[in-house]
Amino acid sequence: MGKLFEKLPNFKKIFTNKKALIYLSVAILSVIALVLFSSSFTKQTTKSDSSSQTFKSSANYAENLETRIENLLANVSGVTSAKVVVYVESSTKKEYLTNSSGDIVTTKDSSGTAPVIIEEILPKITGILICYGGTKDVATKNNILRAISSTFNVDISKIDILEGK
Repeated sequence: MGKLFEKLPNFKKIFTNKKALIYLSVAILSVIALVLFSSSFTKQTTKSDSSSQTFKSSANYAENLETRIENLLANVSGVTSAKVVVYVESSTKKEYLTNSSGDIVTTKDSSGTAPVIIEEILPKITGILICYGGTKDVATKNNILRAISSTFNVDISKIDILEGK
């Protein structure tokens, strides 16, 4: 290894010169930061999962939750049908990426230009009403209550479950 450094005197100077070593380190860190930063601008595909889906309104978000809960309840033993209403507190809020002058950064794709969204803050769920048909077993009702409360992080007192026709 020592012979390699002797044949390449400029290479040896880089590693012995503190100033050159600092410049090299800054350049390497800049490239790494650029790669990491540019990967955050890749277009994400929208899934049916609400954690990655962008919602146009709070009503759209509530409807999505209602459908998800109804689909979950369709798989519960003893439940033959279910209708769900979800109440939300406010509208969906979006935080956009801005540059140093405060302008919103946009990106181009096949459908046009759109702002770069950093974070989408979903509305807080304030209540859930479930009307289900099927068994009148208290254990089933309690299981539904616990499952919905823990899955959607809603206090049990804000969930009403009614037995339907």
